[in-house]
Amino acid sequence: MYALAVFKDSDEYLKHSVKDRLKIDQEVIRMSTLLEAMNMFRQIPATEKAVVGMKVGDEDNYYIFPSPIVASRCLNINVSHIVAVCREHRPHAGGYKFEYEEYYKATVGKKQSFKWYDHN
Repeated sequence: MYALAVFKDSDEYLKHSVKDRLKIDQEVIRMSTLLEAMNMFRQIPATEKAVVGMKVGDEDNYYIFPSPIVASRCLNINVSHIVAVCREHRPHAGGYKFEYEEYYKATVGKKQSFKWYDHN
């Protein structure tokens, strides 16, 4: 995209016929529209969403992690297992149940005690 924009400002662009320049301009518009649509509908990857982790059997106390990757590093649990639990493909991982924070807040509401996990 950048290359096309730079090309349009060059002398090489002006050497093309008006018909060819029109085709180039239409292609630039088509590509920019496509890029905007892709960015608009871009979903946040599963590894970047905040997750809530609860010890199995102790769902009253939970930890909020900024992402499954951070939870994985703090708790020494495979990140793919954490994501699988969040997607309800597994019941638990490493003795913890996990849910995406947005889903947890929408379905469970506010619990009485939560902690940010301190991995220090």
